[in-house]
Amino acid sequence: MVYGWTRYTYLASRCSKTCQEVQSHSVSISREFSSCATHLLTATAATFGALLFSPNPSLDITLVLKPGHDFPPQLLRTFKSWAVDLHTLSSSTAPSARGRILYGTSASERTYERLTPPRNTSLADLLITGAAAAKCFHLFDTAAETVKWVSRLLLVQKQHELTEPPLFVWEPQAKSCSLNTFEEHRAVAAKVTVFSPNHAELAQFFPRHGSGHPAQFSREVVEEQAHAFLPASSGTSDAAKIGPCIIIRCAEQGCYVLPSPATVGTWLPPYHGAESAHKVVDPTGAGNAFLGGAAMSLLQNGGDFVQAAKYGSVSASFAVECVGLPDPESCDARERLAEMEQKHS
Repeated sequence: MVYGWTRYTYLASRCSKTCQEVQSHSVSISREFSSCATHLLTATAATFGALLFSPNPSLDITLVLKPGHDFPPQLLRTFKSWAVDLHTLSSSTAPSARGRILYGTSASERTYERLTPPRNTSLADLLITGAAAAKCFHLFDTAAETVKWVSRLLLVQKQHELTEPPLFVWEPQAKSCSLNTFEEHRAVAAKVTVFSPNHAELAQFFPRHGSGHPAQFSREVVEEQAHAFLPASSGTSDAAKIGPCIIIRCAEQGCYVLPSPATVGTWLPPYHGAESAHKVVDPTGAGNAFLGGAAMSLLQNGGDFVQAAKYGSVSASFAVECVGLPDPESCDARERLAEMEQKHS
């Protein structure tokens, strides 16, 4: 999928459709997706997060679907109802990409199992749909693929005489996060506007006692690890006039925002604190929705990364309240944003 040929484009290289395994039984869920996404509901959840803050979805967000022959028609109807600029690049022979989310002892412990081959998105797909001219690209990929996408897209935009470089928001693939790839990720993080692993992915770069997951959540540890990704020299990212910024998504612990060249970051709580924790039903896709909302904030408000994280927290708050994604028409994101700003000003 792609958000916005004029504004926001989601880019990842694989996948399409997911199902979820919950408490030993499988259910097909409405958070199924196809296209520029490499796993889970990244594309649809991120699109949803951006959609909540879009004044004109048909101009702001382009959704490029690459469904297989078995893609559920009811999902296609759902995406059409979102009123975004929708492009469907179907296959009559290949199956939709499918995967399964496996939960651990807590909602933060999740693994992804691929069930069918991915349906990769190509640069040609973005050129055909006009999405290559977007002002913001949301990347979900390895460090090596991300740097390729950044280079290709900057070249295409230069060829089309687009003088203002786009924003790049990068979610690293969880399986690519390790001590061995730390330096590679650190180098690429300096080339994008926002680098945003979640706290578990961040921990994988700094294994402790043979595990990438600390026994207990620690703000101090997150801060120390996030600071390790700051570029060696100050200055903006290769892609845009703002950034780079490190945003660590920490689920129920909130998020940590560290713009370069700051020496001290900012912690923001989640929208759903202890008093409303009972409303959290399923966190799947919340991180993707967070970055969709954050990206729209950067497009609308410039380089205020803390404000972007507030937008993201609001988008994520709706995503966690049900299995699947709620109807965007039922979500008053601006009201929640006002509540959050009043509560945490």
